[in-house]
Amino acid sequence: MTERDGLWRIAESLCRQLSAVNRQISEALTLRADGAGSAVPRQVPPRVSRMLRALSTETSSAESIPPELLLAFPAFRGFTADEIAELLRSMQRWDLARGTLLFKEGDAGCTCYVVVRGTIDVSVKVRGQPQLLAQLGPGSIFGQASLIAGEPRSVSCSIRRDALLAEIDAESCERLLNGKSALALKLLAALNQGLVAALRSADRQLMRLNEEHAGAESDVDAEPVVASVGDSGA
Repeated sequence: MTERDGLWRIAESLCRQLSAVNRQISEALTLRADGAGSAVPRQVPPRVSRMLRALSTETSSAESIPPELLLAFPAFRGFTADEIAELLRSMQRWDLARGTLLFKEGDAGCTCYVVVRGTIDVSVKVRGQPQLLAQLGPGSIFGQASLIAGEPRSVSCSIRRDALLAEIDAESCERLLNGKSALALKLLAALNQGLVAALRSADRQLMRLNEEHAGAESDVDAEPVVASVGDSGA
């Protein structure tokens, strides 16, 4: 097995794990006693059905993004400036305003994104109610499952704060990978690092929700039973 094949298999495994943890977060939110549909403290789920969709006509070449912006992020620190410039030539730039829907749960997709600026809401809808699973800031990479496995979008992603995104599609990714250059392996490693970061964050969210649920159950169990007059033996 080549190093590329090994990294690709790791990416597929990480995508499956992230999807599984996101499902568990959704289930934990459904069980919350307060009915709050957000895994992010003090944030409310977005109403994606009311949002305007991003249009493909709003994109331009990502060559206009300064390479040093990506080099500042952990996933890209192993790249040279020339490699980042080459990568950006294969990507599209999105400048999106707050309240824009990038893609919706169930949409077809074969691309992934790097958040250069702004904040992205990651949400799902359960029994007609929105649930906020996570928020992604600068340096985050998302959408890898659709890029790597060609799967439909398992979540909705919308713009919480005005955002600059860099998008790469499957065809451009495959072309870079077929080049068998150092850039190809670094790109796969960056995608995997983005998945690992997302998985760690999702695990922390799930642990916090489970602890809240366990604490709520303990509080209920600890409540004293107040005897009525008839039960007191008087």
